[in-house]
Amino acid sequence: MRGQALAAALLAFAGSGAPGSPALAQSTSSSAQTGRSEQPSAREPDAPADRFGMIDGGQLQITTGTEEDNATFRIALPTAPSMATRFSLAISRPLDDDDEAMPASLDALANGTRVTLSAGYFDVRVGRPDAARGRLQERARARCRKHPREAETVNTPQDRCMDSRYAMSVYDEDNFAFYQATSPTPAATDFGFEASVGFNDFEWFDRVALVPREERRTDWSVAAHVARYLSGSHTALTGSISYQRAFEAAEEERVCPAGTTDPEAECPNMRTAGPTRNENLLLAIGVRHRVLGADGNLGNLAVAPIVTYDVIDDVVGVDVPIYYTPDDEGGLNGGIRFGYRSDREDKFSVAFFVGTTFDVFGGR
Repeated sequence: MRGQALAAALLAFAGSGAPGSPALAQSTSSSAQTGRSEQPSAREPDAPADRFGMIDGGQLQITTGTEEDNATFRIALPTAPSMATRFSLAISRPLDDDDEAMPASLDALANGTRVTLSAGYFDVRVGRPDAARGRLQERARARCRKHPREAETVNTPQDRCMDSRYAMSVYDEDNFAFYQATSPTPAATDFGFEASVGFNDFEWFDRVALVPREERRTDWSVAAHVARYLSGSHTALTGSISYQRAFEAAEEERVCPAGTTDPEAECPNMRTAGPTRNENLLLAIGVRHRVLGADGNLGNLAVAPIVTYDVIDDVVGVDVPIYYTPDDEGGLNGGIRFGYRSDREDKFSVAFFVGTTFDVFGGR
C-alpha cells in the first residue's frame, strides 16, 4: 500500500514540473532616517513546506521514509505589494492509510489530513553599503558598458550592466569571489503565528458488541514562530512554541476466537479500543544554513536541523533535512532527511523529500 501510494504521488508530481514557486529574491529599500525596510519583496522559500517560513506562489513537497509518508502543498495568500505582513495556506495529508506515523518533528497531527493558516511579518533593517564594494561595483559596471556586446542595451530597460552581480561576474572575475563572500545581507527577523485544524479516521474492533467500528476525530494546534537571519551570512536561527491537541490510535493486540489451537496463524492483530486524546506542548530551536562554494557562489548544499522537546510527554525529537538537489533557478528543492525520536522503538529514521527550495536572501 505504501509503495503504491508513493509511486502515484511521485508520478503526479513529476508530471507537474518543478515546484509551483519561481525563484525569488529578497530585496528592500531603506529609509535613511530609520534604516527600516519600506517595501520588502518576496524571496525563495527557505524551509521545508511542513515548517513555518517565507512562501510566494505555490510550494509542493513529497516526503517518504521509514516513519512518515506525506504530501504538503502551501500557497501564499494575496497581500498588498508594500506589506511586510503575509499569509499562507497549507494542506497536508499522509500518502497511505497508516495512522502510526511518528515524525522526528513530534507533529501529533501528522497521521491525518489538516489545513494550516499562517500569518507572518518580515522585518528587515538595512545598513549602509560598504564603500570598497561600491567602488568595485562601479568599476565593473563601467567596464560592462564599454564592452561592444553590451552596446545595444546600455541605458535601456534591458541594460544588464545595471546588475552589479552580472557586471562583477563577467567583467571583474578576479574580485567576484570577494564580492560574493562579503555580500552585505542585512539582519532580519521573521515571526508569525499558525493555526491548524485536521481530522483523522480511526478503526477498531469493539470486543463488547463484537463489531468493527470507525469514527472520525478532529485535531487542532496553535503555534508561534521566530527566525533571525544573521547579517552578512546565509544563516538563520529559529525558535517556536506550539500546543497540539490530537488523537492517537490504540495499540494493536492479538485477538483469538474461542477454540483457537494455533494463535500465530488464527489470531489477527487488531485494535480493540478507540483513539485517545494526546496533548503536546512543543518547544523547538533550529538553524538554517546554506553553504558557499569556493568561488563565492551559493553551493548546492544546505542544512536545516531542528530540535524539539515535548514538555508534557518528555520526548525529544531531532529533524535534520539536508538539501542537495538544485533547481533551474539556483534554489534547492530536494534531499534527504535524518531523524531521531526518543519514544520510538526504532529511534533513528531516514526519509527522502522533493519539491522544496532553500535560499536565504537569494544569495544577493
